[in-house]
Amino acid sequence: MITTPYNKDAIAKTMPERLRFFRHKNNMSIYQVAERLNKSAATISLWENGKALPDIDTLLKICNMYGITDINELISYYIPPTLKSLTKTELKLITMYRTSSKRVKHAILVLLETINPEPVL
Repeated sequence: MITTPYNKDAIAKTMPERLRFFRHKNNMSIYQVAERLNKSAATISLWENGKALPDIDTLLKICNMYGITDINELISYYIPPTLKSLTKTELKLITMYRTSSKRVKHAILVLLETINPEPVL
């Protein structure tokens, strides 16, 4: 028997956010994704809101569309080896930042620069 850290419930919980993340990362609208996948915008919305999941063929098309080479990046929170030392809070902040609008990203940077004007890198 093959064991895996994934199960249907875990995937259903993380996949909507991952789908939104990659759509935003690629600067695509729901309508653009729908057109590329030959699906309706309503279907994409169902996936991104956790009301339905794409089938495996569609998952592979999504990976291809977004340039994802490891499907694990799409179905879970893939953590590259170099980031394994980050805490869950740090990973959550990074994910939230990456899926934020440009306006929110700018506000976050202004806030951080105000609090800590000369960060040590």
